[in-house]
Amino acid sequence: MGDEKKRIWYLDQYKNPHEDKFSVSDVLEWFGKNGIEYVNAVPKIRLGQRFTESDSLFEPQPVGSPFEHLLCQLKWIFTEEREGGFFILIGRKSA
Repeated sequence: MGDEKKRIWYLDQYKNPHEDKFSVSDVLEWFGKNGIEYVNAVPKIRLGQRFTESDSLFEPQPVGSPFEHLLCQLKWIFTEEREGGFFILIGRKSA
């Protein structure tokens, strides 16, 4: 790792002024309260699902259950690219 990348990593890890933790269920609740329809997630929020080359980020997927979300999140903590459980949920404003 080069010096600049080390500096950026240090700033991100130790000088970040604010960081919060949210669950998939938290974000889905916000979606519901604000008229946003769940579309997809990275990584997937349903057990056994993975992206393939033919998948589209913007093709609606089933949301799954809160229990599935919890199990996926526990798995992410230990497996997802050493990032500790980061995820992205994609939604669209309901018409």
